[in-house]
Amino acid sequence: MLDSYFEDGKRQQLLFITDVSQLLREEEYRTWRNLLRVMSHEINNTLTPIASLSQVLSSTVPDDEAEHHQDLRDGLNIINERALNLKSFVDSYRKLTSLPVPKKEPYNIDALIKNILALFDQRTLHILHSEEVVIDIDAVQIEQMLINILKNADESMSDSEGKISLSWKMKDNEFCLTILDEGCGISNAENIFVPLYSTKKNGSGIGLMLSRQIVESHGGYFNLTQRTDQRGCKVTIKLPSN
Repeated sequence: MLDSYFEDGKRQQLLFITDVSQLLREEEYRTWRNLLRVMSHEINNTLTPIASLSQVLSSTVPDDEAEHHQDLRDGLNIINERALNLKSFVDSYRKLTSLPVPKKEPYNIDALIKNILALFDQRTLHILHSEEVVIDIDAVQIEQMLINILKNADESMSDSEGKISLSWKMKDNEFCLTILDEGCGISNAENIFVPLYSTKKNGSGIGLMLSRQIVESHGGYFNLTQRTDQRGCKVTIKLPSN
């Protein structure tokens, strides 16, 4: 945006620069939310009767050792199982469409992080720096976000010897958390926050977008980049202090 003013009889130009990235992300989120809500509704309306009908038909097949009866039972069981699994997969996207407003309360986030680390005892975890910090957060949402990030870091490393390093502190009235892994890095940076896109075999593509949404709904900052010192990813999370 340009404007002008006069100083000492000379016309000067004044340039206003506004960061609209947050507004664009909010609009993108609303678009995905509306799309996923419609998709979930329509797909579930189809899958529910398929799962139910396959179960009913399976119960009518004679319970004997005839090969064609066993094949029919197996086929109906596969239909039922796949329908239920797909329904569960679709239901996972509801997390993006129904994220509530954070209910913030003072919470010791240092203790929260250390409690979560106990869930990943199969992975080497290094705490490079930590501080006991109390800030206003929705502990349930922040806990889910951190589990998503650590799970993503853990699954990115095929080598069982790979480690996750964490560091957190208060800086300039912000809680700053850095998480480093030694995984495969980012293969497609443009799509990492796109629902339905995932490089994992059984990934749903919602973990990172949901994590960023949780952090930003707290008024914070979330960033995922390639590490510059070695292979792997770096997650930076900032949350405002009280």
